[in-house]
Order: sequence, then C-alpha cells, then structure tokens
Amino acid sequence: MTPCADGKCSAWKAVHDHRSKPGPTLHVTGECEFPRLGYQVELKRATPQGTNPTILILERVVTPPVEGSGSAFETVKVEYSEQTDIEYTQVTIVPDNVTVDVQDLQSASPPDAEYEAIPAPGVSGAQVRTTGGACTTTAPDGVARGPRCNRLRQEALRHA
Repeated sequence: MTPCADGKCSAWKAVHDHRSKPGPTLHVTGECEFPRLGYQVELKRATPQGTNPTILILERVVTPPVEGSGSAFETVKVEYSEQTDIEYTQVTIVPDNVTVDVQDLQSASPPDAEYEAIPAPGVSGAQVRTTGGACTTTAPDGVARGPRCNRLRQEALRHA
C-alpha cells in the first residue's frame, strides 16, 4: 500500500485490452482506503509525460470529504480508461511513484473471465462454452456461435 493523502492505495493493475470495441483500451485500476467516508479519487494523465514513450504517467488526485463526513473506514475503487493504440509497457502513478507492468490482452480471455462448459441438450457429445461473455457450441457436426449458441446455452441451463 502507498500513502494516499490520509489513506493507503494498493492493488494497482494495468491492462491493455485489444479486444475492446471500438478499439484497444488501456484500463488502470486500484483501490484506496481512507479513515473517513466521502473521499474521491481519480487518475488523470500527467502533464508533461516522461521521456520514455512506453511508460504512461498518471497523477492520482484525491478530493477530501466535506466537513462532518462519517468516521468509518472506506475503500474507494479507482479506475482510469483510455482508448489508445500506444503499446505501453508500464504505468507509473504519481505522487506515489508506483509502477505497474501492463498486461496485454490480445485474443486470449482475461484470467478472471467467466468460463462455463455444459452439455448441450439433444446433441450427443456437444458442449456449450462461455468464456468472457462469448458463447461457443462445440458439437460433432461443427461449431456454432452467436444467437444459436445463446439459445442452446439457455436451454442447457434449464436442463442442468
């Protein structure tokens, strides 16, 4: 965890998702814990950027709560997204000077993606799979995607 005004920030991640529509998008996430309710945290592109064009520098900006805010601990999720074709290798968050490597997602599913394989009803040896929201049906007679797959998935779940 890193100092963050009156709180601590941690769990920073950076992912460049090339599968995003309408184009590749860099996502940076983290969380900050504060001793009172009402803090707001955002990440902004730092100006100027550094001399290495493959390292994105983001500035963490903390807005303190108004007077009279509660005294309970609060964890605030921090998110930054930018549509970009630039292949960043790292993201540095200032003023904490925390640097994280960028995970590059091409066509592979994200590590935490939903994965499900269930028998397809009425077709021997067939399975309905969903990974990261995409549906694929594999069967001895071929592969189906899209609406047909989603209908089979719904039917398979009713029979499961």
